[in-house]
Amino acid sequence: MTSSDPYHSKRLDVHKSSHHREINDLVELIWTGFSQEELDRVTTKGNHKPLADAKSQLKTLLLDMYVNWLSDPTLWTGISRSNNSYVPTSIYNGLHISKVIINVVDILMAHGLLEHYSFRHDREYGGRYSRTSRYRPSKQLQDQFSKLTLTLFDIDYHTNEASVILTDFETDETGEIIKTAGGKKKRKLIEYDEDDHPDIKSMREDLNAYNELLERTHIDISSLDDPYVERQKADGSAQKVSIDRSNQFVRRIFSRNSWNLNGRFYGGWWQQIGEDYREDIRIDGSPTIEVDFKGYHVAILANEQGISKPVDYDWYNFDEVFIDGFDAKTQRKALKLLVLTAINAKDKDKAFQAFRNNSRHRLENTQLELLLSKFIEKHPYLEEGICSDRGIDLMYK
Repeated sequence: MTSSDPYHSKRLDVHKSSHHREINDLVELIWTGFSQEELDRVTTKGNHKPLADAKSQLKTLLLDMYVNWLSDPTLWTGISRSNNSYVPTSIYNGLHISKVIINVVDILMAHGLLEHYSFRHDREYGGRYSRTSRYRPSKQLQDQFSKLTLTLFDIDYHTNEASVILTDFETDETGEIIKTAGGKKKRKLIEYDEDDHPDIKSMREDLNAYNELLERTHIDISSLDDPYVERQKADGSAQKVSIDRSNQFVRRIFSRNSWNLNGRFYGGWWQQIGEDYREDIRIDGSPTIEVDFKGYHVAILANEQGISKPVDYDWYNFDEVFIDGFDAKTQRKALKLLVLTAINAKDKDKAFQAFRNNSRHRLENTQLELLLSKFIEKHPYLEEGICSDRGIDLMYK
């Protein structure tokens, strides 16, 4: 391993499965190495049997570790040690992973199969800087993994995974989860019944059919040598976006516990890369064309005011550059993010702060005020929609 950075991690994915003989043999090998005392810790006796037994949960854990190891041996896996993180009956827990998995993890550590990194619990700032514990395969488990011929095509990445999601969190125009004032991301998944809304069943069936189509379709970027794209996040940290079938599951997410807010589609790796890469996307070897709907949200707002523009109209282009050190292209990109952020926000202060959370450009309020005023001066009919908290409604439209 060349890196020990525990922040270089992915959250445990509890929806992987495979019927491949080799993974079954590895699970059996490890399981038979458990002592009777260890087996007693992870097996439930009597009439209260879990929906998923401990051995199947061990398999899910090993599959996720294996896939992460194949893609990047330095990658850690974040695994929550809170019992509340595992609700076997949840619609978002298709393989019924339970709190038993915490004991499984501990036993694997005791057998020298996992490395562990534990962050200091943040008590001073109300948990803002707390992080889940990180784990990755030890040299001993890596040696077992290296014997496997199991490929990514032998693994189902999204077994029983919910494709229609109801949540209290909100996303901005870029798909990033909006943070609270304390810096934590809202992320509460809301349980629901299919009978709660007449369209849920059809939405789920459509999405499942679409994901099945994606599953049997080869989608890649022809200009890449490696199956990932490296990008820099707004906070300056680096991120690898996997360009493979493990990262092309599409979900429809509704927000604020409402079936009439957001409802957009998220998940495919093509949504996580820049336009320079998207122009090289191939589907089953064939080149693609990206249809660019310019200023979709502002176009809807303008239409509500009786204003119509050509479909290729560029709402954010100005002949003049207003910000020192910017060129026209940089200004346009910043203005677009600012306007779309402002449509989502309830007031300018929140809009400006959200802009800085999602941009590498640390513009002052006076500069952002100038950009926004120039935009409204050019499009006065859009002023009513700025800082109107309309974004989440426009996403649904």
